Amino acid sequence: MIDHFTLQKRIDYCRTIVKATSGDIVIINMFGAISYYYAKEFLSKNITNPYNELRNGINITSLIENYETSFTSSASFNVSLFEGMADKMTIESFKFGFDDYLWITEVQ
Repeated sequence: MIDHFTLQKRIDYCRTIVKATSGDIVIINMFGAISYYYAKEFLSKNITNPYNELRNGINITSLIENYETSFTSSASFNVSLFEGMADKMTIESFKFGFDDYLWITEVQ
């Protein structure tokens, strides 16, 4: 389990990525393990669909956990560096029925 300060820093990293790119990030707490996905498509539960669904999400957990060593060498966030690193990550599609997630769609 990570502490509140570390989690808040990682959420801030996700906000930086969302602000710089056109993608969304879904942060999922699954059985106590927090995972971060650069979401191509995310469908939340609704009255006709009892599951949340992540489609073709790029698992960027390792990039977020190592954000400071990967991205802070330059003055601003480098989108092309992020996209190049994300292209090497695992793409996953899955459904889940719980609501312990944060979906970051836009940052001003």
